[in-house]
Amino acid sequence: MKTATESRESVQYQNGMSRRARRELERDRSRPKILRPFARLARKVGSPTTVVSRLALVGALAGITIVIPINGGVVPGDATFSFATEESVEPEPITELAGPATEDVLSVEVKQDGGIELTEEDIRSRELVVASRKAEREDLPGCDPSGPFTGSNGNVPDSSLCAVWDGTQFRADAAVALTDLNQDFKAQFGRDICITSGYRTFARQQSLKREKGYLAATPGRSQHGWGLAADLCSGESRAGTAEWQWMEQNAPIYGWDNPDWARRGGSGAYEPWHWEFSAE
Repeated sequence: MKTATESRESVQYQNGMSRRARRELERDRSRPKILRPFARLARKVGSPTTVVSRLALVGALAGITIVIPINGGVVPGDATFSFATEESVEPEPITELAGPATEDVLSVEVKQDGGIELTEEDIRSRELVVASRKAEREDLPGCDPSGPFTGSNGNVPDSSLCAVWDGTQFRADAAVALTDLNQDFKAQFGRDICITSGYRTFARQQSLKREKGYLAATPGRSQHGWGLAADLCSGESRAGTAEWQWMEQNAPIYGWDNPDWARRGGSGAYEPWHWEFSAE
């Protein structure tokens, strides 16, 4: 039971409330106490009808999100949208490609007016290749670089040897490679490579050993005895010259090189004029 004082305070409190607040207060008082927490929760969440409506809207939006990609997307119309249906479109077969054939393109001459213009360097390189192939046939007639090669160091048969432009002999494969190299060298410097020695017989090796002592290789161990070494002269025999530097950069392409042992700081005598051929 409320006291008189509590009743007066309650009336004053209610008089200060809005009509809506007073109605809510009376409604809460009329419900059983155990249901009052659920009533507060209902006011926060909303009525059941409102909750169902919100769930229905969320479900509809989710359905649109899932269905649109599956059915092919949304087709825009006059301020409306409709779902596109899947259609199987067969690609048209390609029966013929437009444009000239590869053979036709390669067979057409390149003109200076329009199209690709050849530089002087390109023309010169092409002429060098043609000259090199022609020189192989004219300068070394009957020279077969394919082998097999027989004989021993200092005793290589004439059938395995070929003479180059100055008459110096080398094994056939080394002679052909040196001839190719010489064509490029001649185009660069206007002359042939200067050679002082090529193939050496065993007797010649013995003679040089007696003349030069430690400067000459032991007979039977020199690459000259196989026809696979050349001693050069002129500018190409001295390291640092334009000719020697050109040889250093280009000769290895043809299998010729100044070996490591013959270079400054190598394991043998310093011989920048000595070049050897390797078929590998």
